[in-house]
Amino acid sequence: MAKSEEVLSKRGILGGDFLMIFVTLGTQDKPFVRLLKMVSTIKSDEEIVVQAGYTEYHDERLHICSYFPTAEFKEYMARADVVISHGGVGSLITALDMGKKVLVCPRLSRYGEHQNDHQQQIVDIFTAAKHVVELKEGCDINEELLKLADFQPEPFVHNNAAFVAKMRNYLFNK
Repeated sequence: MAKSEEVLSKRGILGGDFLMIFVTLGTQDKPFVRLLKMVSTIKSDEEIVVQAGYTEYHDERLHICSYFPTAEFKEYMARADVVISHGGVGSLITALDMGKKVLVCPRLSRYGEHQNDHQQQIVDIFTAAKHVVELKEGCDINEELLKLADFQPEPFVHNNAAFVAKMRNYLFNK
């Protein structure tokens, strides 16, 4: 039996017990049903909590809420050992700052999930830097979750000083 056909046990995903999977679709005003359909195929008995934003979806296994207040959002993310996210920078950086393993699926314009494909560009950069694992179209989400067991994300380093220097240069040295 292939690993993706097995039920992902507490040992199966990260080599030890984990509390839950936290899924965030961000606050974009367009639905992202494609990702929730993939999440619904996860073969795990673990709790799956979803901040769905504007996405209408029903699955009895998923605890779905449109929005969580910021403090509650951070509490769920802090509890989770696995974060499944859209390709929004805010969600990705929040998860990485908390030391989470992140499986990320960008919203794509061809499905009406966003106006353009900037999330794919963001995901390409974060994946190349080995911060996250990308959930690509056609992949089995269960196989991708199993990859997280051996994945050690590179720490995300904020570079605020360089950004401020560039802005100062732009604003004051025209």
